[in-house]
Amino acid sequence: MREAAQVALDAKRGLITIEGGKRYGVILGPDFAVDQRGTDDLRRRMAADRGAVDTFDFGGTMEELRARCKADTTFDPPRQPIFQKWMGRSKPPELAQAAE
Repeated sequence: MREAAQVALDAKRGLITIEGGKRYGVILGPDFAVDQRGTDDLRRRMAADRGAVDTFDFGGTMEELRARCKADTTFDPPRQPIFQKWMGRSKPPELAQAAE
């Protein structure tokens, strides 16, 4: 969640309303001061309503993501890089030979 002080600053700047601060789990007074007790209570209720949070899910397996890449992004799916044999060495062959 966003820091309560940042939400208060955004409200003071007119970027969000005091009511809109509640979407971030922040209770603000009419002077844009953070009501810490109210904020803590609201955030606890929001966390209880949300339940356990799993790790980020990108939307499926790599195969599934590749299969729908074009439709989702208009780009072809990325290809697995093919490394040249010399890439495992400290210098490419033409540079290694030139140094000899």
